[in-house]
Amino acid sequence: KTPNILTLIFPLYIDEDMGGLEYKVLEKINKYKYKKNSVFVWDACKLLHRTEPYKLSSKKKRVLVSLNLVSREEWAIQSIRNTLKYQGNMI
Repeated sequence: KTPNILTLIFPLYIDEDMGGLEYKVLEKINKYKYKKNSVFVWDACKLLHRTEPYKLSSKKKRVLVSLNLVSREEWAIQSIRNTLKYQGNMI
C-alpha cells in the first residue's frame, strides 16, 4: 500500500551531541543517530516518532532538511499542516 505521508530527513549540519530520531516499533523505543549528508525516510503514518531529547551546554547549529510527500487525502494534508505549525524557527 502506498503511504499517505512519506517523510525524508536530510541532515546538512548536526553536532555529535545533538539528539537523533527516537521511534517506537512494537512498543520498543529505538534511536536513529542522524548522519550528515545521509537521508532517513519513513512512512509517517506508521512510525510513531519524535526528536530524541538532548541538552546542550552552549548554542550550536543544527540544520535538517525535512520533506513531506503527502497524498491527496484531505486528512493527510491537514495532518501535515498541523505538524508544520510546530516545526522550524518561528519569527
